[in-house]
Amino acid sequence: MYRGNVETRNRVSHVARRHFDLRHGRCHWEAVSHALQLPLLQCLDSFDAEHAQIRPRRLPEHSPWALDDLAALKSFTERHFRGQMTVDDWVLAGKYMNIVHSDCIAKMWALSALQMTPQLYARISEFRQAGLLWPTICAKAEVGALPDILRFAYSSTSHDKVQKTRRPKAQFRISKHQHWTESEDKHLVALLERFG
Repeated sequence: MYRGNVETRNRVSHVARRHFDLRHGRCHWEAVSHALQLPLLQCLDSFDAEHAQIRPRRLPEHSPWALDDLAALKSFTERHFRGQMTVDDWVLAGKYMNIVHSDCIAKMWALSALQMTPQLYARISEFRQAGLLWPTICAKAEVGALPDILRFAYSSTSHDKVQKTRRPKAQFRISKHQHWTESEDKHLVALLERFG
């Protein structure tokens, strides 16, 4: 590693440690970027979790995520990558979230697979008015989504928005740099186009 890269890594790691938020379990990367006067993605690329002594969290897809984690991941990926992400981009997203990147991929895939239709939104609204909890709503709605995914999709959608908008095509493409073979890529793309 070049001397400049080592110095940048050390500076980023030191500042990231100072801006680590225990409540959220992740760094406030915008503050790190501002403090170092470096672009956010450069900070993430230079960051070494081991050197900073910050261990990434393990949150598999079947584990519930906090709504603010889902919102932060969705916002970060939309703002910086506009849906066309390689494995290296997912690694940066994992560093941003302080979550293993494969867990981020799985959660975003589940989030993008859920289609909030006017009918589903109305059913969930009825269940919520009846006082049902999210695990029960998931079972009754029969959408195959985990409670955190359904709750996030519902809470980030307004009645007017679900009536006016149609779901866009897939939010991100499958990259050849990911873990699937070419035939699996084609199968996943076909499923995504068929089921949204």
